[in-house]
Amino acid sequence: MTLKAGGQDKALAMFSRLASDRKPEVAVVAAEQVLGTKLDNGRIRPAEAASGYEKLLFAARQAGVEKEVRHNLVAALTQAGEWPRALISVDDDLRLFPEDRIALVPQVEQILQHLAETDGQAGGTKPVELIDAVAMIESHIDQIPDGPAKGKILAGLARKLQALGLPGKAAIAFERALPLASDDAQRAALGAELAQADIDAQRLGQARRALDETQDPGADATLASRRRVITAGLLAREGSRDQALQLLGQDESDAALDLKGRILEEQRNWPEAVLVVGRLATKNLPEVGALTPEQQQLAIRLATDAGRANDWGTLDRLREWVGGRRMSVERQRIFTLLVTSPEDELRKRAQLQ
Repeated sequence: MTLKAGGQDKALAMFSRLASDRKPEVAVVAAEQVLGTKLDNGRIRPAEAASGYEKLLFAARQAGVEKEVRHNLVAALTQAGEWPRALISVDDDLRLFPEDRIALVPQVEQILQHLAETDGQAGGTKPVELIDAVAMIESHIDQIPDGPAKGKILAGLARKLQALGLPGKAAIAFERALPLASDDAQRAALGAELAQADIDAQRLGQARRALDETQDPGADATLASRRRVITAGLLAREGSRDQALQLLGQDESDAALDLKGRILEEQRNWPEAVLVVGRLATKNLPEVGALTPEQQQLAIRLATDAGRANDWGTLDRLREWVGGRRMSVERQRIFTLLVTSPEDELRKRAQLQ
């Protein structure tokens, strides 16, 4: 009553005194109120509240209020972003109180959504973290009812499996997500990812079917380009390289330029490859400043194509553009070798003599 009347400090003092009561059913409820009130008012962090609830569990069991304390523990862990621990606590709750299964579905869904949305392809994500997230999602996904939320979780699971180098399993997860898509655009996007997973798993027929069955004439330009690149990649895998180049046409997205360049390189059409990879480099290599490992590799790729095309004009411009920037020792050695003309080499030898 005091708390509801706005006397927070006074109520906290009363709860704190009651938390020392000899009767467990009084002490535990009072301690729980102290933690909840402090958390609601920002006086403690969610992680501190979770630690407090964990310490109360044994006494809460004796007092007959374990279920309530466990619910608060799950909520605090979720609020603290302690997703794996929150899921473990949910499992403990369901083991002890199976009748809570339906009531805990929203919290399980929230936890799985976070685990699924974490970028599985980020460079800083460790394989063990991906494996743990995949295991947690796979073991709990069937607790979530079918719907768009479950579809997003399954799609996130598929991306993690793809990042782990398991395209076959990723394709299965994408197939489960596809019927749960909320609209045609999402269905088309999932269809593209499913097709890519099938291609990576060497299942070209399934990839073609996934693309055909998820077409969306109203797809935006970005999605349309993505699907076009995947379709062209499929054609190239099937041996129809000229048809793939024709499909890509005037698409100047990074993915399209990269694929066109790779097809031209496979065809040993070095002059055209220089033009395409040169446009990709122009878009992605900064005018000044350090180069990332990926940018260094792109510079070497362009230099390699130009060298095979005997395009010394491009090599000279590339040397002036990025030659003075720091690269890894091995990449620097390769780049210098590629952009050094025979005349330069002869001059160096003459100077040494």
